[in-house]
Amino acid sequence: MNRILKGTQFSLLFIAILLTNCQIEDPVPISQLNVNFSKWLFGHNTALSFTWDDCNPSHYKIIYPLFKERNLFCSFFVNTNSIKDYNKGYKNMALEGFEIGSHTHNHKDISILDNDDLVFELSESQKTINNLIGEIPKSFVHPFNNTSIESDKLVFDYYLFSRWSPKWLSDKREIITLVENTTLVSLINLVKQNNSSRWLILAGHGVDGLGYRPLNSKELKSFLDYLVFHRKDIWIDKFEKIALFEEIREFVKITSASEGLIVIDDTNLRTVRYSEFGIESIPITIEISNSLKYTFYGSNILDVSFKNNNYYVTIDLAVNNIINYHLGE
Repeated sequence: MNRILKGTQFSLLFIAILLTNCQIEDPVPISQLNVNFSKWLFGHNTALSFTWDDCNPSHYKIIYPLFKERNLFCSFFVNTNSIKDYNKGYKNMALEGFEIGSHTHNHKDISILDNDDLVFELSESQKTINNLIGEIPKSFVHPFNNTSIESDKLVFDYYLFSRWSPKWLSDKREIITLVENTTLVSLINLVKQNNSSRWLILAGHGVDGLGYRPLNSKELKSFLDYLVFHRKDIWIDKFEKIALFEEIREFVKITSASEGLIVIDDTNLRTVRYSEFGIESIPITIEISNSLKYTFYGSNILDVSFKNNNYYVTIDLAVNNIINYHLGE
């Protein structure tokens, strides 16, 4: 079976963020600005994703409408040998911006498959989803949460992100399984107790009698209402979006600054193939600690906010890697 993706590579970032104030000959020292990457996009305090595995009608009949009417997004990881009975539902969700990722073709334990069977499970699933929704799936979830070093080498030949690997993420994600006795109170407590530097991933299969150990949709609905109320503090998004931000934040570094120039080194960034997967926007948020009044401008700026004496400047690296600012309004 031919792979959709080849192993082409490209260097992602060598970012120079030019900070220019109104007195060009006397730029603000980096020690005063205290520039860092924000923990989460737009300066949110924490991040949260919902992922739903396998295939069943509750995904598009119940779960999808609950998220859509609240302008929230989640991810569905499908075993594609079962998706043919639900093609229309998953295609419609993809058109609305929801993620459709891979859960292999036949829901097999990939840690015990031989190479040929594993290649088929990964490539057939990728091809089926690509044919259905018109884009290559970016994310993968291991059936039974089982993996091995050798199998993951092939997983990352076909997919960019995975819920359970690579291993360097083990202390950076909190993965909680949603089951039939999961309550609103327990979900709210998870959010309140979650370390802000860790990504909270809630993994379920379905609701209201559909799927493995299905959650009660009333509990889900109430929890989504809670999240909407607190969305200024919580970044709630589909898996692929937060995984992309997490990866860039992990590997790029601010290494030097002089005469108003901040350099970000990308040599430790995992070589990725964003363009092959159709990723056109690469957002990242810079946190600048300073109580002075600044104005930021540029075609790459997506958002600027100020709270607790910190500026949070979100830029799209795919457009431009330079931020300009001046003192005052």
